[in-house]
Amino acid sequence: MYGHCIWHRRLLRYQSAIRVYARAVASFTALALTAPSRLLQQPVNLLLLRGNFGKPGGGISPIRGHSNVQGDRTVGIDEKPSQEYLDRVRDVFGFEPPREHGHHTVESIAAMQNGIAQVFIAMGGNFVRAVPRH
Repeated sequence: MYGHCIWHRRLLRYQSAIRVYARAVASFTALALTAPSRLLQQPVNLLLLRGNFGKPGGGISPIRGHSNVQGDRTVGIDEKPSQEYLDRVRDVFGFEPPREHGHHTVESIAAMQNGIAQVFIAMGGNFVRAVPRH
C-alpha cells in the first residue's frame, strides 16, 4: 500500500523510526481499521513489541467512525434529547441548554430547502456523505 511512490516510502520510514526510537508511542485508529478485528491486531502487535502499553503516552486509542456514531453512542448527542438529559447538562455545566428539538439529516435538508433553517454549521465530517440515499 505504501510502496507506490517515493513520498509514501519516506513516510513509512519516518513512522518506523519514530516507533523504534520514541519512549512511548500511541496509535490512533479509525473505523476502517477498528471494524474488522484482524486489522486492529497488527498495530496492537507493533505497540506490544516495543512495550507501549501501560506507560504514559503509550497505548492505542480506537476512534469510532462517523461523527454521528461518535456523538450518539459516546456522549448522547441527539437531535431530540430527553428533558432529563438536558437537565443533567444544565446541572453539570451551569447553563440552560436549548429545549427545542433540532433536525436529523433529512429534516435538516427539508428545513434548508423550505427556508426554515437559516444557518448551517458543519463541524467536521461530510454532510453530503451522511445523507441517506433514499
